Amino acid sequence: MPKHKQASLWPSTLTTDRGFDFKKFLQTQASDLKRLVKNAFDVDIEARVVESLFIYNFVIELPERDYRYQLFSLRMIGNEFPAQIVAPHLPEPRQIVPVSDKEGLEQALRLLFHDPSTTRIVATLASDGRASVVKTRSTVPG
Repeated sequence: MPKHKQASLWPSTLTTDRGFDFKKFLQTQASDLKRLVKNAFDVDIEARVVESLFIYNFVIELPERDYRYQLFSLRMIGNEFPAQIVAPHLPEPRQIVPVSDKEGLEQALRLLFHDPSTTRIVATLASDGRASVVKTRSTVPG
């Protein structure tokens, strides 16, 4: 008797996550920030999974200086809300902010990006990034 051919190796009991795409959302934020600073630095979203803890690190990179700065991380269990934004550069009561949905995440990130500590860090890194590019261009023979 011939065996039934299985159409896919994906088990039928597992389903794909149809929820909120955290990485894509953060990549949009990264693109907006990069455009805002006129490409003075790069932004990378690093995704890690430790057991059931999903972590997305929002990292500013200055490739010419070989420097990376983690501005914040987004953490959640099972890649679903609720989540926590962890931003060590903010004052103590706001370093860990819980969010329960997309609107809460947007509001918390809006506050984070408008915080004077964040704007100071971003402005400094953008300035350093521009200076690195100018220095690199001036030392290249041409």
